[in-house]
Amino acid sequence: MRVSPAARPPSISTPRPLTGRARRQVAAYQGYITVNWTRVHAHVIRGLDVNRDGRLDASDLRALAASALAVLSQGMPSVGGFLGGFALGLR
Repeated sequence: MRVSPAARPPSISTPRPLTGRARRQVAAYQGYITVNWTRVHAHVIRGLDVNRDGRLDASDLRALAASALAVLSQGMPSVGGFLGGFALGLR
């Protein structure tokens, strides 16, 4: 009698080696890697500073929110029609 693969108990697998991210974390913990947080902060601010005034403020947040809304609202009329019909169909 053959046992289907779905009915077999799961076998104990050998542990996987550390992934790249885990290796980097271990190396950072042990002091092999140091992060220049000042440089990281400068790069993040430069990427999020939409109006290029050197500061991350409310005007940057408004501009980022407007661009995110434009991306997310692409094709909304068709989605709205689908959701309306779907809601009526559930009744």
